[in-house]
Amino acid sequence: MEEAGTLREPGQPWRFDKEPYRDTVTAKTGTLKVTDHGVSVLAGETETAHGIILFVIMDMNGPPQSFRDKQDKLVKDAEEKMGGPTKLPYQPVHTAWRFYE
Repeated sequence: MEEAGTLREPGQPWRFDKEPYRDTVTAKTGTLKVTDHGVSVLAGETETAHGIILFVIMDMNGPPQSFRDKQDKLVKDAEEKMGGPTKLPYQPVHTAWRFYE
């Protein structure tokens, strides 16, 4: 299940949307367009043929969109070096909160 706002900005295509990278990355982003002259962070995990890669990439002092392109390339390159990407086994988790007995 895809959720807007983490790997997609409104009106923009999803990051990691094209095969073979689709459904291979679970990540959270953070962007500050003015602070420190532009900051972009990508943190998450990707599964590859040879195991899971956990990553945190932070760039600052520049345009966030150019950072995003470089971050995506870095993750894709790491996936390829580890035998290629594999689909993450996503299963929705349903929780129920019980505030009383």
